[in-house]
Amino acid sequence: MTALQFQFQTDSVTLYHKNQSIGTIHFKENPYHNQNIYLNFQLKQYDISLAPSLFQAILQHTKRPLQVMLDSADQTLIAFLEAGGFTCLRKCYEMEVSVQDYLGNPAPIQFQMAEQTENIYYRCCNLLLNHYQERHKAISPFTGEKDEFFKELPSTVYYHIEKDDITCLAFLDGNEIAYLWGKSTDCLQPFLNQLIPYLFQQYSSITFEADDVDPCAMTLKSLFTDVTDEHWDTYILR
Repeated sequence: MTALQFQFQTDSVTLYHKNQSIGTIHFKENPYHNQNIYLNFQLKQYDISLAPSLFQAILQHTKRPLQVMLDSADQTLIAFLEAGGFTCLRKCYEMEVSVQDYLGNPAPIQFQMAEQTENIYYRCCNLLLNHYQERHKAISPFTGEKDEFFKELPSTVYYHIEKDDITCLAFLDGNEIAYLWGKSTDCLQPFLNQLIPYLFQQYSSITFEADDVDPCAMTLKSLFTDVTDEHWDTYILR
């Protein structure tokens, strides 16, 4: 078998096999998660026999773990990645649900709201950041600054508090549950059974993302019928 040849650029590698170009793989960095190099594929063929030598060459060149995020329906690329030694470490479900999909038991509202001008808002931000860092550290650790994380959050947080102890919180952006945290499933589910009916009073649908490595997000997902089998997968090679 003719060996692969590589032409590395600053942010890409062009591949040659049997003296013919088979395409380019682009390298990207994420300033908030810069431990890994993210790959974007523009290849003419996905020959799994070439995958091991290809990804080892990229690893040696970048000297950093490689990360690929792709649709679970892209079975050709998944087979190529797995042949090259990648492992799927996370599945992310993009959910859009209606009240007919809701499986929970509505509860009287006990949560409170806070805006950016209030101190408790930043207490919620810190709790969420700690949760976010914990959930990402095994895949692609958060490497940004605290203030950078905070400025990406919606300006309103909904939370439940007991004896000055925040037990659950959700940052909402319109009909999207953008970020969610709970001290435990036992307290999170009742909080969601207050929040979800409240949202359905205002919107015909609710959207959210649920990572399978995040028990809070999966608790939210469990309150709805499965509306899709598709998900976005994160593959890592170290």
